[in-house]
Amino acid sequence: MEKCGISRRRCKMPKISVIVPVYNAEKYLGWCVNSILNQTFRDFELLLVNDGSTDGSLEICNNYAALDSRVRVITKENGGVSSARNQGLQEARGEYIQFVDSDDCIQPQMMEVLLETMSTYSADIVFCGIKIVKIESGVPHPVVDLTSDCLGKECVYDKKLFWENMMCFFWETSIMEGPCNRLYRLRIIQDKALRFPEDMSYGEDCVFNLGYYNHVNTAVFLREPYYYYIWHENESLARSYKNGLFSNQMRQVEMLLDYVKHNDALTKEGEFYWANYCASQTMKSLESLTSADCPLTKKEKKQVIVQVVHNQYVRDSFPEATYIPDRYDSMKQLVRECDVGGILEFLYDLKKGKSFKQNPTPHPGNLNIFLVSVCRGFQRIFQKGPINKWAHIVELNLATVGVKTTLIRAKNKLLK
Repeated sequence: MEKCGISRRRCKMPKISVIVPVYNAEKYLGWCVNSILNQTFRDFELLLVNDGSTDGSLEICNNYAALDSRVRVITKENGGVSSARNQGLQEARGEYIQFVDSDDCIQPQMMEVLLETMSTYSADIVFCGIKIVKIESGVPHPVVDLTSDCLGKECVYDKKLFWENMMCFFWETSIMEGPCNRLYRLRIIQDKALRFPEDMSYGEDCVFNLGYYNHVNTAVFLREPYYYYIWHENESLARSYKNGLFSNQMRQVEMLLDYVKHNDALTKEGEFYWANYCASQTMKSLESLTSADCPLTKKEKKQVIVQVVHNQYVRDSFPEATYIPDRYDSMKQLVRECDVGGILEFLYDLKKGKSFKQNPTPHPGNLNIFLVSVCRGFQRIFQKGPINKWAHIVELNLATVGVKTTLIRAKNKLLK
């Protein structure tokens, strides 16, 4: 063992460095490591960054290092996941970087497919989908796939198109924020001195990614879900409270908007997607106030809501966001009126399920398809101006909430 607790072996430089932050992960770590070591692609190093674990995680890491020369163990004092990832980046020797969380798994072909795609298109980043899998009584059950299927099967974007569509990627794909479903180039990370911010408890990976995206010349989206996010038994995907959640969310929302503007890529369509993304992030923080583990008093919750309703990004996004379903429509009015008490009461009613019926996801019928084609025709004829904007907004509403709700919203807008 050398300084910083790093076990090294003399070997050629690997093609990929896989970084796994490890903290008290003894229960699931074996699943994760085995899925990495059993990859069809073999030329990689696995950096297990033990972040001050107090269980048997370090022993498990050392056992794997003794059995496989590709495994390197890094030990450090506990500093959080960002600190662990940054330590891994500092020690990485591969041409490419891949992150895997210690309680997740990856498909055997993931590295091979992503690396081949990188090579084919000389890409700076390659994304794949994420499969959420729930483990019940030791048996895996797929829950949902988060993919870029809405874009296509294998989509290649240059820098200009990448940024012009960035808002759409964030809102439509749900795969842009985390670091685990892609390959990065280590050269870009090193040259631009990119690191995960260690002062954030939420959204730190999104901030890192936005910094990296700013230096991407070619990006590729693969719709196949090669990364498995494991939802373990007795764990919950429900909203849990995170201290400073809203301020961290607004930090990444602001950075997203700033980077898109910096790349001169903010379109009307992008503004629509950004409004939905901002509203969705806001709703996450508001809903967390009524989670079972929220330690805040009623007074403190009201103080958080004041920050929300006074935030200009929130006030700009809520009126434009079609993300907010009909059952949330009163939230728009409550935010506009800065009704802190009303919002808190609404959130508690929502928690109890009072009078909130989930509308089914609309499936486009012949009328919907016809109206969409009409809207696109108007946009081709009127390249700019209010007709183009209205046609585009109507098209997006048709895709999101269907014909009936779109017509009602259009009528209400005209009557205002």
